[in-house]
Amino acid sequence: MLLLFFIFTFFCPSSNKILVKEAKVSPITQGNVAMTFYIVVENVSNSTYSISTKMTRCCEDISKNEKDCKLMSLLGGESGNIPAGVTRKILLLYPNMYSHNRKGQCTISVKAVDPKNKKEITVNTKINFNTYLRHLKSIKGLRKCKSRDLDPYQDCNPVDCTMKYLGTRNFFNSRRKRCQIVPTCLTNPEKQLPDVVYVPRSNTCRNLDKCVEAKDIKYLDYKKNDNNKPTKGFSVPVH
Repeated sequence: MLLLFFIFTFFCPSSNKILVKEAKVSPITQGNVAMTFYIVVENVSNSTYSISTKMTRCCEDISKNEKDCKLMSLLGGESGNIPAGVTRKILLLYPNMYSHNRKGQCTISVKAVDPKNKKEITVNTKINFNTYLRHLKSIKGLRKCKSRDLDPYQDCNPVDCTMKYLGTRNFFNSRRKRCQIVPTCLTNPEKQLPDVVYVPRSNTCRNLDKCVEAKDIKYLDYKKNDNNKPTKGFSVPVH
């Protein structure tokens, strides 16, 4: 099943020796276990060049106001010789079970060295990727979900946050329908017992040295008389 997506590619000015002819993300299909980035390089010189390719930076749009430039790391690339007049397709992979509903930009660096005079050429290519599912009505069995962290292939149930974000966003907020970063709760090492603990229900750090305040009692009393169950992922305010 082919998913529809749009890829916009920008090329930095390159040398007239090594030409990047194409740089894109391969079409995403259901069941993919990786996003495949590729660039097509042509040696338009009269000499054989030794080339190496690597990702220099990838930034994923987490929301309209947030980017994560540490999450994505592309594997692969290529090192070897490319003879004069030869065109070569080079692959880089981002292994992940959740290749759909992602958006961002990756910069790929191609370094070419002339073995004869050791002259080095570097070409940087930026690839904008957008694998959001579009036109879901035309894809049988899929429906539009409220959040990028709800899986349209699983009836809009939450994704596995740990798997999708590689351990960087392990908490699923049921109210916001988003995967969130788990805070680091640091305790005072000079104390015999921990004074700060992690509250998994609310994904917050709780200071055990703070006494229960009047607003906390009021909240508990309100919930006691409320027939509705508290929303999952919400807890008594303690900060």
